[in-house]
Amino acid sequence: MRSVGFIFLLAASIVMTQRASADDVETRNAQARFDEGRALAAKGQYDEARVKFLQAYAVLRSPDSLYNLAYTETRSQHPVEAMRHFRALLRDPNTPPDLIERSKKFVPDVEKMTAHVIVRAPDGADVSVDSVVVGRAPLTDPVDVLPGSHTFAVALNGKTLKKDLAAKEGESAEITLAFPSDGAKGNGGPIAPPPTRSESVAWPPPATTWILGGVGVVSAAVGLGFAIDSGGQTDQINKAPAGVCADPMSAGCRAVQGAIDAHNRDDAAAAAFLIAGGVCVAAAALTWAIWPTKRAVVGFVSPSQSGLSIRF
Repeated sequence: MRSVGFIFLLAASIVMTQRASADDVETRNAQARFDEGRALAAKGQYDEARVKFLQAYAVLRSPDSLYNLAYTETRSQHPVEAMRHFRALLRDPNTPPDLIERSKKFVPDVEKMTAHVIVRAPDGADVSVDSVVVGRAPLTDPVDVLPGSHTFAVALNGKTLKKDLAAKEGESAEITLAFPSDGAKGNGGPIAPPPTRSESVAWPPPATTWILGGVGVVSAAVGLGFAIDSGGQTDQINKAPAGVCADPMSAGCRAVQGAIDAHNRDDAAAAAFLIAGGVCVAAAALTWAIWPTKRAVVGFVSPSQSGLSIRF
């Protein structure tokens, strides 16, 4: 058994060593691509450098490689990708302060070359632009696109909804994609957001009265049962012969004392359940006869009035 265990540990050690070695090789290759990208960028070959930094970032996932990727994307006419990567860089808590400051200097120029669309869609829906998936709702950032007409789409639970939007250079826009409610007619186009209004709803709901009344009746019935049991114990006590407890340790005296204890417990339980039942029945009657039929007000606020603002 010891030899088997030793062989197993040896094999596991070899596998882990080989895996670590493979990781080291992959990291060294990624660092080599990073260095190649820097050399190409220094020569002004930004398209080639962008490819190298993209390969490096896929492995290193470092702020330096992401910054260099975004920078070469701005220089090689890929502003949409640059905007997306600059956003990720500014959001990453591991980004050094100097890279944050450098990124902020580039962002305004990249924003002017792109359009920015806030997509409002059902949570969990896959959002795509021109048939390319860009994320899952709710999206953290606006969707950056080139100026021009684009087709936005959402897909959820086998349903798909599309809508075209003309995006303007350097401007922000908003698009809402929502599925019609079940049974609604139409071709699956977006439905209007809830209007800004207030509606009254019935209060109390009919179930409230019935629940209170039912609880009250059940409580009263349980209390009545305890009262009947208490009465039975009283009969037993009254039928006990005089002087039965001359000897407190006798069986007859112990039986009488037990009946007295049970009588007291049943009396207390009967009183508690009867009082609770009465309160519930009274509350049911109150909600039925006295309480207003229109009480609660539900307000719907449109997105523009919610105080939400996103600045770029």
